[in-house]
Amino acid sequence: MPEAIAYASGDANMSDSFAFAQRRRLPAFGRAIRANLLAGKRPKIGGGCVCIVTDWTIRTPLAQMVCESSIAAGSWDLTFLAGVEVLLLTRAPDVAQAETLRKALLDAGSPLVSLHVVPETNCGG
Repeated sequence: MPEAIAYASGDANMSDSFAFAQRRRLPAFGRAIRANLLAGKRPKIGGGCVCIVTDWTIRTPLAQMVCESSIAAGSWDLTFLAGVEVLLLTRAPDVAQAETLRKALLDAGSPLVSLHVVPETNCGG
């Protein structure tokens, strides 16, 4: 993520950083998960981790968001996952995009991102 623009005085332009973050979108179901994390609540199932799937047909009982593989990983606002461990589930055709998403999650501050390919038989739909 680009750093805030520094002025000659050394102060960072926070409004530019905020505007940059506002241009990114939250993943599906991300608003509720972000609200809970900001309130200090962690998911009970899954040891406090959050699950991200790259396809709507992948289902889990964990706190889950959907980052569709057809959308560039850089377009998601993932900053609220800083300090949160993430289980990233994808299908075999989407592994390359999932690797990019994994890197974006690590860059956003997630301490652990575990990427797994889900067999087609475990997908709904």
